[in-house]
Amino acid sequence: RKKGFFGSVSADRPSFRIAFDRFVAGQHFHTLERMALNNGRQDPSRLRTCLAYDVFRAAGLPAPRCAFAHVTVNGQDLGVYAHVESIDDPFLRQHFGDSAGYLYEGTLSDFRPEFQGTLEQKNHADTPDRALIEAVAAAALVEDAGLLEALDGALDLAQFIDLWAAEVLLGHWDGYAGNTNNFWIYGAQDGRARFVPWGPDATFAPTRLLFEGRAPPRSVLALGVLTWRLYRHPEGQRRYAAALRRLLDTAWDVDALVAKVDAWANLIGPHVMASNRQGHLQGVAQIRGFVREQPGAIRAELDAGPPVWAAGLRASLCRESAGTLDATFETTWGTWYTPNAFQTGSGTFDGAFGMVALSSNAAGAASGNTLDGRAALVMPAPLANGQQAQLIVRFPLADMVPGELPLWGNADCVVNLVDPRTQRATPLANCPEGSLVFEAAGTQPGAPVRGTFHAELFAPR
Repeated sequence: RKKGFFGSVSADRPSFRIAFDRFVAGQHFHTLERMALNNGRQDPSRLRTCLAYDVFRAAGLPAPRCAFAHVTVNGQDLGVYAHVESIDDPFLRQHFGDSAGYLYEGTLSDFRPEFQGTLEQKNHADTPDRALIEAVAAAALVEDAGLLEALDGALDLAQFIDLWAAEVLLGHWDGYAGNTNNFWIYGAQDGRARFVPWGPDATFAPTRLLFEGRAPPRSVLALGVLTWRLYRHPEGQRRYAAALRRLLDTAWDVDALVAKVDAWANLIGPHVMASNRQGHLQGVAQIRGFVREQPGAIRAELDAGPPVWAAGLRASLCRESAGTLDATFETTWGTWYTPNAFQTGSGTFDGAFGMVALSSNAAGAASGNTLDGRAALVMPAPLANGQQAQLIVRFPLADMVPGELPLWGNADCVVNLVDPRTQRATPLANCPEGSLVFEAAGTQPGAPVRGTFHAELFAPR
């Protein structure tokens, strides 16, 4: 079946979970009961997932094994995937000595009431149990004087701090520390929680905060309640900085990592899809640069004194629509990228977002390939306030055909405000819900691209 959430969802190149015993009881493939194939949608290099798990293991953490797979489905070449070891009973027995404890997956989850609901129990379905989660959540509420002792009673605190430091070292902004996302916790034999890293396909690049609108320091991420409390605690911060320095020395061998990047790039390069070839080469170069630069950047911040973490705890992510946008467009394929989409197509805008009127009868339009091999529809539109609105929709190339394309799960959609004097763009709204309806579409040079657009608009985070 298909698998994935937000960053890995794709209609033309999805991630897969294969259960070999789904139709034949007891069937295995070379001792495997199941297999996870990750599309690495956020990683054109296709190297980051496996490379990150190698670093997690070098840091002494229980991380899944990872290999590369060349995937075809019904004769269609989908290119290179990451074959990631499943977090299941064999994994638990290998790393924790048993599989009797409770296992949970965290997806935009935290140990606060408004975020605990997305911590999904993944085993022992007949006996639902939240005691492990409740114990960690209770420990996170203890006053500073007893915080470290309370946390160490609910989770393996030393192991957690090592995972936190490894996430930061890798630039894993989409993990627990940076996004309260992509992690597992397991109730080990001693009754304490152990963390397992997950989803590191956006690593080996400068970190960002997805919803906070600011760039974090290179040497810390602390959006989760556990990391936030520990970083504000003098001894917790000291232990974290010590772990980060130790992992720089023991888990980040620059020459060895660069050599591995080169060897793996040579291995998978011939199997990367042609539409992703340029993105693959650029991604490999970015990884090499990050591997070399990250130790110096982190040490410089630590030597100057641990940086201030200014971001507070995140509010609930549940949102309501704050506007709508309807548009019509007419252009031809191959006109994007253009510096002037008013010359390559036309269209209209009708809508509003909060107090911003999004109405125009003089919109432009362009469509074509993106650097990562997807299709793009780009529409600038002059507004009455003197600014320009800019609609950008990116989606799988295979969906550039006549018919309706639902945005949710298939497309990335954003509306920007652009200053026409400086051409500086500021995000105005995201548009995850709605649809593109193509009356005419195709990917041959000059093919007509014509249709309508409708979406609900949500404030960016």
